[in-house]
Amino acid sequence: MSRKKLFKAATLLAPLALAGLAPRAAAGIPALSSPLVELGDRSCGYFVLDTSATWSDNIYGAGLRIDDMIYTVSPGFNLDFGRDSVNTLSIAFRETFVDYMQHSGIDTQLASGSISWSFDPQSRLRLGASASFTQVAQNDQTMWVPALQRDASGAILYGVDGRPIQATDANGNAIYEEEGHILRRDLYSAGVHASYNISSKVNADVSLNWSMEHYRDYRTIYNDRQTFTVPASLFYQIFEKYYLGISYNYSYTDIQQKENDNYDPGYQHSHYVGLSTKGPLTSRLTLRGSVGWGVTYYEGRSVMYEDTFAFQSYRVQIDDYTYSTLNFSLALDYVGNKWRVSLMGARSFQLSGTASSYTNTYGRLNFQAWLTEKWSYYAYFGYAYQDYYYYKRHDQVLTYGGGIDYHPNRYWRIGVGYAGLRDISTRIKDFYINSISINASLKY
Repeated sequence: MSRKKLFKAATLLAPLALAGLAPRAAAGIPALSSPLVELGDRSCGYFVLDTSATWSDNIYGAGLRIDDMIYTVSPGFNLDFGRDSVNTLSIAFRETFVDYMQHSGIDTQLASGSISWSFDPQSRLRLGASASFTQVAQNDQTMWVPALQRDASGAILYGVDGRPIQATDANGNAIYEEEGHILRRDLYSAGVHASYNISSKVNADVSLNWSMEHYRDYRTIYNDRQTFTVPASLFYQIFEKYYLGISYNYSYTDIQQKENDNYDPGYQHSHYVGLSTKGPLTSRLTLRGSVGWGVTYYEGRSVMYEDTFAFQSYRVQIDDYTYSTLNFSLALDYVGNKWRVSLMGARSFQLSGTASSYTNTYGRLNFQAWLTEKWSYYAYFGYAYQDYYYYKRHDQVLTYGGGIDYHPNRYWRIGVGYAGLRDISTRIKDFYINSISINASLKY
């Protein structure tokens, strides 16, 4: 075994071995970690570590299926200030290292961090604010690249100019083939929230959120964007802890132009008005949801044309599009004595990385149960239907999986799991992914 393979294996086995050396939790103590550092009476710090070894039969998540073993190590820390006080502040940071056993050219290192603040004087007004930064390396859909001519041994053929010769069919048309790729993005977000009890039975919530998505590569294919959202709700207490009300959400997205592209996608506006509900229906059942009507439209879309005779450029506006549909969101949670089941679903307007608009309808069922104080298992199933507006494309995405976790003490969790995904599309090649992983997590 090579040194690289030995090192990657050690990144997984070392945390698993340490889990057996960590102090055991006494009987009857809940599975809560102890802080590594106490920063006064109301503040503390934790060290966190996630590590895993995953075999995937489709590392690029596309029609071109290539398998590999993927090792991930993610150390970080959490800082909590002002526990059980009016003002609380939480800071978190992670650095994630991802290594591929056979395809080291796509190894990556990703950072993420977040900060959140809340103000709750146990009176009418409650305030909150948060911000986050996340680096993402996504095994994205395949790209179509020119197929190359090869000899009987599979070696690429080159022309007199030293360049590879592109393959053609019997009619002389160029042939293209799939090639997987890793898409790297930076995600930013920030927001503020306010909740005010107008009376003993009437509550109002309002937020202002901002997010930005920046593509670090393939910038001639994908569009950067900035989004501002303003959700607001007014609730009335109809039972002891259960509320019914009306919600409104406005979203504005500034879609940036691709590099070396004369098409400007402009701006997207979305409005939603609906009836909303939140709160516990019983001591074990909690429901939060909304159903209403959504409208989205665009402005400022245009194409730049070059007039080679007049040596000038001019921009032509494109007709705007307006779409409306029934939207909803649902979160239903039931907690039993030793098990828990939750159902989530939604229908909303979405925008793809290439600025294509679609309606996404999805649902997901989660189940978790405890066999003993140390052993638990889980399973999930999800389904999404994506309906694109501008061209005849419909995607169906199924996600499913399950696993079993062992909690040797209050610090560690060790697990084995399976995850599957299947994408059925009318435009791109169907694909599926199967992965099996062993993982360990530490919070100390």
